[in-house]
Amino acid sequence: MYRTKIKQRQQQEQSILSTSTITISRNNLRKIEGRQRRRQNASKLKSDEEKLQDSNKKLENENRRLKAQLASLLISSSSTPPEATTGTRTTTSSSNFLFNNLSPGAKKRAAARMRREKQNLARGTMERVHNEFGINLSNNNLASTGTVSTSKELASAIEQFIINDEITRLTPDKKQIIDGQQVRLLLNHLINLHQRFIHETRYGCSFSTFTRHVPSYIVSPKPHEWGTCLCMSYLNPQIKSERINQLKNSHPILNNLSTLLNDDITSVTNDKNKVEEILKELDSLKNASFTITYTEWIKKKSEKGSGFRH
Repeated sequence: MYRTKIKQRQQQEQSILSTSTITISRNNLRKIEGRQRRRQNASKLKSDEEKLQDSNKKLENENRRLKAQLASLLISSSSTPPEATTGTRTTTSSSNFLFNNLSPGAKKRAAARMRREKQNLARGTMERVHNEFGINLSNNNLASTGTVSTSKELASAIEQFIINDEITRLTPDKKQIIDGQQVRLLLNHLINLHQRFIHETRYGCSFSTFTRHVPSYIVSPKPHEWGTCLCMSYLNPQIKSERINQLKNSHPILNNLSTLLNDDITSVTNDKNKVEEILKELDSLKNASFTITYTEWIKKKSEKGSGFRH
């Protein structure tokens, strides 16, 4: 009996030992698989990192090579004359030829890149670039001399045009001073004056540029600032012309007259042929019957004195 109990106890211990052994072996397998997976991932990441480092080194070497080529090209172009005449044929340096055939946008982008990388350029390169191509790589991005002189020339031309007595008149009040100049009153809209300026001068500029260069002492008139009947002489015809242009859609018979009055009134009155055409057109409209309403300046005797007001 005793022996039988001992055998049963030994059998139970062996079954418990085998079960625990199986459990431990499964856990170990999972740990081993996890370690292998982590090693594989780490190896893959390390391989990718090495590839990126190699690619980065290649790009850096290529960048250095291109910078060296650019510096040598600039040095060679500055050491040789940009243009050399042989017989009747003119030859241009390759760098100038390449730069002159770039679009304005490409030139700006190239200049911006060189400004960003100017610390890596060879010594003296910035000066050669400025002398060769007119590009300023310094921090103070000043406009080129040609641009500054052209802007000053345009501003002077606009001022000379705008102070013409046909364009503006001095205000009757001599005490009205702006920036040391007696105020002048506009006799026409700036839009019309801009078109006339382009037509009469060799300068082509946008309306915003034109208005930016109009002197500060040139102002638009207000009703109380008119000391003479200039408002009647100059503005009333312009008001009527604009009204005819507004009514041409509802009255197609006014199309020809509106076309003749499309330009500035001052230029129309100075053109004898156009004046004759307008008179003929008005004569043909005598039999037409429709109403045109418009506003205009009039003289009105002042109640407080013997003078007139508008």
